[in-house]
Parts: sequence; structure tokens; C-alpha cells
Amino acid sequence: RDSELIGECEYGSKVTDVSPYAACAVRAAQEQGLSIAGKMTVPAQRGEVARWIAELKLVPEASKERVNQVIKDYRDLRSIDEQWRNPIAAVRDAGIMVGVITEEAKNWQPFENLTRASLSVILEQLFAGMKAV
Repeated sequence: RDSELIGECEYGSKVTDVSPYAACAVRAAQEQGLSIAGKMTVPAQRGEVARWIAELKLVPEASKERVNQVIKDYRDLRSIDEQWRNPIAAVRDAGIMVGVITEEAKNWQPFENLTRASLSVILEQLFAGMKAV
């Protein structure tokens, strides 16, 4: 529809600063059940993207035991709030977002902003998983 091409879409009041070209995509994401809020001009953090992927059910949910193991394995996740644990474990187990793993430590970096390169890898992993199904 022409209205969607020029961004004439209504979206929820919980989001602000939406560029016209993104307005219809924001509305579509909300219709799919994605709980996005805030300024759309602010970069997304890794944990937030993990939550989106989990909310859209693009990866299987991790078991409670697996969530506990992932949290234990990553040094920077041990004190993370409960709301982030399941989504991070799910995308980790699906191989979508694995964090930074060195011989010294594993760090998932949930509050780091995503680079375009990182987003490209995430999308590649998601599309590969969809083809495998």
C-alpha cells in the first residue's frame, strides 16, 4: 500500500522519534507481539535484541537448567536481572548470539550497543536457522 511506502502508519504511544520510513515496520513489529518502547533513534543493546528474538519465538526457549548454566558460564551475566536471563540463554543456545569468549573468560555483554557488523551476523544466523527448519 502506498501509505506504508511513505510511512503513514499508526504505532503505539510507547515509542517516540520514529522516522517516517520506519513507522510501518514499528507497527508491524508491535502487531507481531514485540514489546518495543522508547526512542527509536537510540541504538539497541545486545540484551534487548535477544529479548526481541525470544519474544518473536524465533528460537526455542531454554530450560531452567540451561538458563542457570548459561548464566553461570558468562562472568558478566551472574548478576543480571531475571527478565534478561531466558532470552539470553535462548539466543546463546541457538548459536545466534554467543558473546565474547576468550581463554580467560566468557562475557556476553548484554548492555553493549550492537554494531552493524554484529547485527549482520545475528541476521545471518537467524536466516540460517530458518532454512534448517
